[in-house]
Amino acid sequence: MKSYYLYENSQVLNDLGAQNILTDIVPDSQRIVPMVSADLTDEQCKTLIPLGNYCYGKTHKCPFWDIIEEFPAQDNGYCHYLKSGDWQGEGMGLLWDQCKECGVNEYRSDYDE
Repeated sequence: MKSYYLYENSQVLNDLGAQNILTDIVPDSQRIVPMVSADLTDEQCKTLIPLGNYCYGKTHKCPFWDIIEEFPAQDNGYCHYLKSGDWQGEGMGLLWDQCKECGVNEYRSDYDE
């Protein structure tokens, strides 16, 4: 099990069987945001990640997606699942625009077969 930070309801994590669930209040520029840390297996994480090619779906935003305001716009996206941000590594990341980089639950095209 790995420890992850995410924006999610503690009850959802309890239902998944997550371990060591802790809630902390994190100040955001506009509001106070509850942030949860929990020990999750990779399979538990994948059930929380929305279907599609973006960090949001029809019903919810990915609880692992985040913006780190200390970095410039269009370079401030962060994924708690990958533990990686746009400013890290080479090239331009698109997490700031909620483009999925984890590849989990993505739609596949006919070209992928």
